[in-house]
Amino acid sequence: MSTQPSMEEVKEYQYIPFKVERESWVRYRLEDGAILKTKIVLVNVKTNPSLVEALKKQQEPEKKVTVTINVQTRNIIGVEVPPNLRGPPDTNTYSPSELAKFVVQEDLEFERMDPTTWVSVYELEDKIKLKVQTTLMDVSRTSKYEASGDPIYLVSSTAGIKIVLPKKYRKIKPSVKRISR
Repeated sequence: MSTQPSMEEVKEYQYIPFKVERESWVRYRLEDGAILKTKIVLVNVKTNPSLVEALKKQQEPEKKVTVTINVQTRNIIGVEVPPNLRGPPDTNTYSPSELAKFVVQEDLEFERMDPTTWVSVYELEDKIKLKVQTTLMDVSRTSKYEASGDPIYLVSSTAGIKIVLPKKYRKIKPSVKRISR
């Protein structure tokens, strides 16, 4: 059961620097012939208290410290479409709820073209790894087009997050909260 952190806890969060090891595109072939590309990018990581200090304390039998890791990500989506799907260029911006009114092909079938691996891998402090994976859930094509003439798709996806601790911390199982905006 997840609980909302208190204001005091939120004020104690610390940003953790990280290095990008890999941020790869995942490609899906859609039933309409388009290729949908997604990439998940880590924006920031925060913990309370210091992640390394908390993990060290967790190893002491009498000390139990709750480690909360907040992960903020962005999902980047692009599409490559065959010429027959292109339409009149449009420079307007539409919200997802507006686009839902213009769906012309719902629940498109898709097939992942790339091997299933953790596509984005980051190294946090003290050799702690954070792996992020996007999973496509649903895709629909709308009758609206981008400025380039490519159709606009509504995409629903989810992110899986895995923390890999170095051997010296492996007894500990941190919990992760993902924040998207």
